[in-house]
Amino acid sequence: MVRSTGHHYEYLIPFLDLYFGDIAGYARSTKRFWRWDNDEMKQAQETIKLSFFERHPDYLELEVMITSDDTPDLYTYMVVHEQMRTLLLKLFGLFIERNTGLSQEQENT
Repeated sequence: MVRSTGHHYEYLIPFLDLYFGDIAGYARSTKRFWRWDNDEMKQAQETIKLSFFERHPDYLELEVMITSDDTPDLYTYMVVHEQMRTLLLKLFGLFIERNTGLSQEQENT
């Protein structure tokens, strides 16, 4: 139980592990992106489109407690994974745009 909120958050760690794992898994797969079709890219986008607190709004009140002073390790993990998530979403968008352009060129020839 978190003292200041009075709520139990027994699944916080497993949800964080899954969230971090999804992002890290896609980050490790970047060399294979060029082989993915748009459906695979869109599925990846869908998986990581939401931040942790958007995905798990039950934990939203904890967000203000995760600071560099109070929880430095967790704060760093959250920041790094948010940066990776944002960059991956941009990369997925670029690949989808590129694949769509290539598909349209093939249709026109």
